[in-house]
Formats: sequence, structure tokens, C-alpha cells
Amino acid sequence: MPTLQSYARLAPFSLEELVTAVNSILRDRPALEVQARTIRYYVSKGIIPPPGGSPKFARYELTHLLGVVSTRVLQDQGIGLEAAKSLIATQSIDEVQLMVETPADRQHVSEQMAREHQPRLLGETVTRLHLTEGVTLEIASHLDQSTALELAAAAIRVIHDSR
Repeated sequence: MPTLQSYARLAPFSLEELVTAVNSILRDRPALEVQARTIRYYVSKGIIPPPGGSPKFARYELTHLLGVVSTRVLQDQGIGLEAAKSLIATQSIDEVQLMVETPADRQHVSEQMAREHQPRLLGETVTRLHLTEGVTLEIASHLDQSTALELAAAAIRVIHDSR
């Protein structure tokens, strides 16, 4: 499944490229498919900002892709456009990606991350962060704390969403 990160480096997009990217990311949810007129409608309603450049050569950035994908997923969950507009303003690429993924996708990613980030040697040095009473996060020495916290947050979301 294509991810938002895989499209991030392709920005800026033409209108047709943006439509293709959105539909590719949402391909497992065909009811959420968009057309060029959907993008223009979202711009007219202020859901996403206007594109850069002249009308003939309009260019859409990663923020446009995130906004359209988020809006489609939120609409599918029964959230109206005005509410979606305020929700998508603060979302990161990782948060939008989590919205798109199914619980099975998240479980697969979580398992893969766990395999990739296991301590490499027995007895490897770890950093322990005491988060709350009875909750400690152990970070293997080959990971920086920022990466480890991002991985922990993703894993917690997976656990929370699977319940």
C-alpha cells in the first residue's frame, strides 16, 4: 500500500497527479475516491488552501494531499466538512497515515517495527525512562530517544485502536 511518506518527496503535484496520489493512497477504500472537481470544491470551501501558481499551472503541495486524504477519511466516519476542516489543520503526516491504515495494516507495521528495533546484543545497554508509576520505557542504545518515543507512540496507538 502506498504511504503518504512515499508521496511526500514527489510534491508539488499537478491537479491530475494529486488526484492520482489520493486515489492510490485510498485504493483499499474505493468509496473515498476523488476526482479533480472534488479537489476544486475543497479549495472553494476553504478545506484546503488554493494551489500555488497560475490556474493553468497550479501546483499542489504535500499539505494539500494530507488535507484531501484526511477529509475523505473523516467524511467516511460521518464527520462533516466544517468539522473536518478544523481537525485537519493540525494533523501531521504520521497521524494522517494512521487514519488511512486499517487495524490489520497497523498490526503488521507494529510487528515489523518490533522486529527491526529489538536490541541487537544480549546485555545491550538500555536507557530507562520512568513514565508513570509502574510504567517504564526501555530504549536500546542503538536508538535515539526521539525515534524511540515516536515508535512507542505508534505502538500505543496500535494497541489502543485494536481494543
